[in-house]
Amino acid sequence: MQCPRGSEVKTKEHEIKTIAKAKEWFFGVQQYDLPITVRQDTASDGRCRITVYDNNGKKIHTRG
Repeated sequence: MQCPRGSEVKTKEHEIKTIAKAKEWFFGVQQYDLPITVRQDTASDGRCRITVYDNNGKKIHTRG
C-alpha cells in the first residue's frame, strides 16, 4: 500500500486483552471495549497512524 505522499506503508494489527495494556494505546478505553484491536500503519519515512477498534469492530480512536 502507498500513503498519499508516495511512501510504502506497512500494516500491523494485533489484539489487546488487558485493560492496562489497552490504556497504553488509548486512555479512553473501557473494560467493556475489550479485547481491542490495534491497527498500526507505518510509512517508510517513519510516519505512523494508529487506529483502535473495540470488540465489535467499531472504530473508537485514531491518531497520527
